[in-house]
Amino acid sequence: MGFNGSGPKSESITFRLVSEVLDKLRKKAKHDKVTVNTLVNQLIADYFDWGKTAIEAGWMVMPKTTVSKALEMLGQDEIRSLADAAYQETKDMFIFMKGKDDEQSFLSILRIIAEKSGFHLRELERDGKTTFIIQHDLGRNYSLFSKSLYETIMHNYGVQVKFETTNHSLIMSLLSSFIFSLFTLQHGYEIARPILGALSLA
Repeated sequence: MGFNGSGPKSESITFRLVSEVLDKLRKKAKHDKVTVNTLVNQLIADYFDWGKTAIEAGWMVMPKTTVSKALEMLGQDEIRSLADAAYQETKDMFIFMKGKDDEQSFLSILRIIAEKSGFHLRELERDGKTTFIIQHDLGRNYSLFSKSLYETIMHNYGVQVKFETTNHSLIMSLLSSFIFSLFTLQHGYEIARPILGALSLA
């Protein structure tokens, strides 16, 4: 039976679960302070949003230390070349997973990647600017790789972006693509870009 409320439409269904699995679900739900029903919905949604789709799109699991050590062996030019090579493949993955390639699709997947990778992610909104702080603890070269890749992605979405990098974190601040498009339409790209660049530094 459907639920007629303000949230998404739902239906009732009955499953038989192994007792050990059900015990784990109850403990996890209690830890997260949610109902078992809510937790099961989250797990199933996660499977379709990431677990199943990510594998089909070409993502794989790799130890953090392997990624960090591999990137440590590369110079800055090699890091940029790697990011350039990854751009088209990443774009194809976004389209496969989300059915479209736009700013919101990228940010949605970025949030999921941070969660699945065990990164600490904070999002801050201030003065029309959105800032993502990603603590990855994978070294400076990972920060440089991510900066180069994300910079190319956001540039192609028409979003003005400012980056800061450390050995452990990447900070990405962006203005609304609507604001960028409006400035560009009114003043032209060559004029709009330095103006919005100055705003992003504020």
